[in-house]
Amino acid sequence: MTTILVLGGNFGGMTSAFELQRKLRMQARVVVVSRQKEFVYIPSLIWVPFGRRSLKDITFSAEATFRKAGIEFVLDEATRINPEASTVRLASGRELSYDFLIIATGAELVWDSLPGLGPRAFTHSIFTPPDAEATYASFQKFLEAPGPAVIGAVPGASCMGAGYEYLFNFDRYVRKHRVRNQVPITWVTPEPRLGHFGIGGIRGGELMRRASFLPMTPTDTGHFRISSQRVSRCGSRIRSPGRYPSACRRQAFRRTKWRKPPWRTSDVSWRANRVSRANSSAAFRGCA
Repeated sequence: MTTILVLGGNFGGMTSAFELQRKLRMQARVVVVSRQKEFVYIPSLIWVPFGRRSLKDITFSAEATFRKAGIEFVLDEATRINPEASTVRLASGRELSYDFLIIATGAELVWDSLPGLGPRAFTHSIFTPPDAEATYASFQKFLEAPGPAVIGAVPGASCMGAGYEYLFNFDRYVRKHRVRNQVPITWVTPEPRLGHFGIGGIRGGELMRRASFLPMTPTDTGHFRISSQRVSRCGSRIRSPGRYPSACRRQAFRRTKWRKPPWRTSDVSWRANRVSRANSSAAFRGCA
């Protein structure tokens, strides 16, 4: 019988395995290799930092789900692929053979792409379950001593959807805790325009931009600022010369105290549902 080996058990791997099992049924043997026995619904990690969801709410047993569907599940990690012999070596030393191989291991976070980037340095993240829980703990401390918050992205990310979701969730919860007037929020984005969302843009993005940003008026005690600049370093100060490329990586809020206004380039303000843009050649000021 034909063996189809799938490396990775989250969205890509699980979808591939179930589709193959559904379409081929008894014509092929589907085997999934994953280093995690649980499936985490990654899109819902945006709710964890605000206590709307716990990890238990968005996690279920991938192993039990695969086995119930008649898909073989191997809890291990692939360490080497030998395409000539059509085999995959696992961390345990076991070797699996295949007729067809699907690699769905997901993305790897490259925190060393910028100095000071990542949970072990100066920024928070919601990309992984531990990072989302750590951001929740930090947000609780932030509410005790609120101040400026920077939410945004650095070069390398492709989709800004979750960034927008986190941004507006953050705004909602600081309002809920009645500290919004103490929390100026800065949104740093590499998009060519608000509502573009990356990945070539999405249909309806402009309508969402108008619904979300334009209704803001000067009566809002804490307003949004938008920066169209390139992040080159993260720390207690942020230096951002030049401009953003068309893609960037999202990062969660970081409380920062500025010696000078954070930027002057592409400063967007909202007044009576009108957008005015003040351009300047100045970049981020301050030292990291």
